[in-house]
Amino acid sequence: MDSEIHKIFALFREIEDKDVDMELFGDRINLQKLTYILKDAGLSFDYHFNWYVRGPYSPSLSDDAFKIHRGNEWRDIEFSPEEKEIINTIKESFSEDVRNSDKLELYASILFIKNSQRILLSETDVICDKIKSLKPWFTKEEVKIAIEKLRSIRLLNT
Repeated sequence: MDSEIHKIFALFREIEDKDVDMELFGDRINLQKLTYILKDAGLSFDYHFNWYVRGPYSPSLSDDAFKIHRGNEWRDIEFSPEEKEIINTIKESFSEDVRNSDKLELYASILFIKNSQRILLSETDVICDKIKSLKPWFTKEEVKIAIEKLRSIRLLNT
């Protein structure tokens, strides 16, 4: 998984236009949520995600990220044309939301619910109800807007 975490750090840098700072809670959240969203978009990572307080979470991703961060082991990574397309789509589609931990939490949580319970993004009311039961601090309108944004991104609309 050593090369995977380096790739994830490089993806974070490309999408957020900054390096991951594992000392910052927001960066740790964003790393988890962006990795889950990128995995849903078609990038292959061996990290397994479970449901946690703030949505999908991978303990092994967190462990590896802290190891790399503490050792300052940064590597430049070359992306394939397919990876570049996914990066650009995510960056353009989410625009300023790629740096917003709450928004990324909501997007990743919706995708996790969709995947784990085999629900289509077109089943807006079902997803809204499930998200509201797990994350009551998000309004129904916020959830609906997030679902619509995810549906508009062709990589994530299944």
